[in-house]
Amino acid sequence: MNTAHRIRVVQTTEGWNLTGPGSKHANKFLERMRLRGLAAGSLRTYAFDLVNILRWLRKHSLQTGELNTDRFYQFLSDNRERLKPVTMNRLLRLMDRWARMDQPDAAESICARRWPRKPRSVPYVKEPRTIRRPLTDRQVRQMIEGLKTHRDRAIAGLMWAMGLRIGEVLSLCAADIDWEHRNVLVHGKGNRERSLPLPGTVGELIRRYLDLERPRPCAAEQVIVVLKGPRRGQPLSYAGVRRLFRYYRQRLNLPSAHPHRFRHTFAANMIRQGLSVTMLMRLLGHTWITTTLKYLHFDDKELRSHYEKALSRLASSGDGTSKDNSPLLQS
Repeated sequence: MNTAHRIRVVQTTEGWNLTGPGSKHANKFLERMRLRGLAAGSLRTYAFDLVNILRWLRKHSLQTGELNTDRFYQFLSDNRERLKPVTMNRLLRLMDRWARMDQPDAAESICARRWPRKPRSVPYVKEPRTIRRPLTDRQVRQMIEGLKTHRDRAIAGLMWAMGLRIGEVLSLCAADIDWEHRNVLVHGKGNRERSLPLPGTVGELIRRYLDLERPRPCAAEQVIVVLKGPRRGQPLSYAGVRRLFRYYRQRLNLPSAHPHRFRHTFAANMIRQGLSVTMLMRLLGHTWITTTLKYLHFDDKELRSHYEKALSRLASSGDGTSKDNSPLLQS
């Protein structure tokens, strides 16, 4: 394919945009999402998803205005073997939102009972329920001990001991760290901020990195930067973190040690230590508690232990409402 006619994503000073045929309309959509205040990570995901959608539209000589229920099913049929259900559903939702962008609203009150735009049925794929098992203490120790630089250990520490997302680690600035009160201001999704306590061990990892490795002088406001090469001193990118962890997973033979798995491990560890789900929700920066519940997992041994303790309390309980107040479930 001629590179001049290739649809691809480029990063600009304002964010993420597309180049190539059909990119003007896609960039208009991205600009509207940017004006709504969506996080940089979400805009990046939208941009790459729009590339996939645009390439499919070009293949079938379609415009976004021609998308309807039959076209959605055609997209589903063409890609069901290539894409995972969660990815497919995300693309279908995006296609629908993009297609609706320039549809004119009917000339009626915003309080009208009927939705002014023509309704459309978007087919969604049934997503299998999977369990993302957290890393074991041994795996975490092996990973952190195998990291070569203080910067990489600081990244892993921020995710494992504080539950930060990749984007939150990369957006962390020096001004966000309150060393005196041991707090960190985290910039989460949707520009939502939250203040988290800074564990002493993580603070020590960050200090070692700042004192021993971070380039000087460094114009970047972000704490985590590239350490060598032509981009030395510039902010580390999402792709850079993914390459970093991919290298260590292969080198240390830890195939499950993905960056986000450290965040899942943090959530599992907090629940094991008795932290309430509502408090965990705040630490993770979730808006909905249903999202937090997806992070919870107990292995068979833990589940059996909790169940047997609860059963033991039930067996020895008595509420005083019965004349025969003997223990329940006697053996």
